[in-house]
Amino acid sequence: PIIRYSALVELSKLNPTEPFGGEGAAVRTALEMNQLGQGPHALVVGLRSELLQAAQQQIQLSTAAKVTVANSARNALMALNGSDPIEMVFVVDRVSDQSLHELLQRIRNSKKGRSVPIAVVTDDLYPYERSLIDAQGGTITSVMSRDPSQMRRVIQLMQAELDTEPMSAEDRSTLALEAGRFITAITSQPEQYPFYPLGQLHSKIVDSTINLDQSSEIKVLAGLSTSASQKQLVTLAANSRLGAQIVTQAANAFTESVRRGGLKLDAQAVKNCYDDYNRLAPTDPVVAKSLGHVLDSMEAYGGHANWPKPLR
Repeated sequence: PIIRYSALVELSKLNPTEPFGGEGAAVRTALEMNQLGQGPHALVVGLRSELLQAAQQQIQLSTAAKVTVANSARNALMALNGSDPIEMVFVVDRVSDQSLHELLQRIRNSKKGRSVPIAVVTDDLYPYERSLIDAQGGTITSVMSRDPSQMRRVIQLMQAELDTEPMSAEDRSTLALEAGRFITAITSQPEQYPFYPLGQLHSKIVDSTINLDQSSEIKVLAGLSTSASQKQLVTLAANSRLGAQIVTQAANAFTESVRRGGLKLDAQAVKNCYDDYNRLAPTDPVVAKSLGHVLDSMEAYGGHANWPKPLR
């Protein structure tokens, strides 16, 4: 995966302003990279919950990794094809919808599976399964042990299979920041980058803002102009604990979002905003100002008032 991540960093530096043929892949890679700051991510596959749980605990003890579990081949491939930056795959048991050999082949032939190390960690292999795994090559085999040091040895063997050095904490942080800057740039300036397919990825982009600083999060939400992004801006504008600067920025961003893409909130969300204003404004002057601005923008969109001037 480091090759894809490095390619995105270079793309971000080049800053293309015209279509180039890989726009969708670039956005998906950025969403994946944006999560790297959370640490390593492993996928554990198997049918029996007790084996999944045991492996999950040992992996987390050994690497502090985030772990996704899948109890079928279908779920494993969905995880690999998703936006999580999976770096290791552990098969700890058979699954009901594929033979073990077929499962390993499908994992290896998936786009991400080609570049991640795979380990089969079980003492329950049939001789023919072991022969097929050995013939296929590129897969670590070991036994499931209650000794965490055994899992650490397996992980070391998996890392030795990589073509590049494992990512350090500093690498992860740097790449996540680069991805955050890329996502912020293309979403906050949609007029400059209309060729990126953001529409089909709106929900994932909104989810990704949890990994951004709050100022960047607000810029992304303003650029998306969706129901979910506008709701999040209202939530930020109503939270004075974030500080007056962030709350004010969120309120101004809500106005920008509505003017750019229209008011996307449904009637219940609009009512909730009025209710929040009536509840909070009497005792919270910061929120009174920010939510008042949000409500003024709603009135202006409906043609009942002039657009409010940006808050200072």
